Amino acid sequence: MIKEHSKPESSLTKRLFTQDTLRAAAFLVVSLTATSLLLLFRDDVKLLGNFGYAGAFALAFTGNALVAVPFPWIFPVAAMGAVYSPLWITLVAALGAAVGELVPYLLGHSLSRAARSSALAARLASLSRIKKTLVLMALAFSPILSYPGLAAGILRYPIWATFAMTLVAEGFKVWLFINGVSFIDSIRLP
Repeated sequence: MIKEHSKPESSLTKRLFTQDTLRAAAFLVVSLTATSLLLLFRDDVKLLGNFGYAGAFALAFTGNALVAVPFPWIFPVAAMGAVYSPLWITLVAALGAAVGELVPYLLGHSLSRAARSSALAARLASLSRIKKTLVLMALAFSPILSYPGLAAGILRYPIWATFAMTLVAEGFKVWLFINGVSFIDSIRLP
């Protein structure tokens, strides 16, 4: 009887193919695929504005679900606030943004063990919950490139709190942009 000698798995192989790493890779592939489709069909994406509230939801969802490339969804949604009810556009877009932010959250949650080895992540992880909330709110309210869901996932912040925080922050941002568009529209030069 010949005994098979199996090679012991290296620690690198074990670390590369953990369930969390594979899950993170799957979320990244989904995000990259969505980004590619978005770029491929960019002319069709512009037509989402014609779908009213569903279009506002879809634009906000897409803009927050993408991890690889930022998508400036806020501008067409703000313009939609001039055509449709600003209150409903704000609510629907904020909901779409909060649901979309769950994709980066899940990616961050999957990567949290590996990401926490960095000095910045370790320092943030050691903060109290209120300080983490303030950092995440600052990211969520930021008008520039921000990924509060990704950071919240890495920090293992509760998903319900991340959803609520994103809903409030994105709703406030949309409301500000809609009012900004309305204000600029009201200043018509002769």
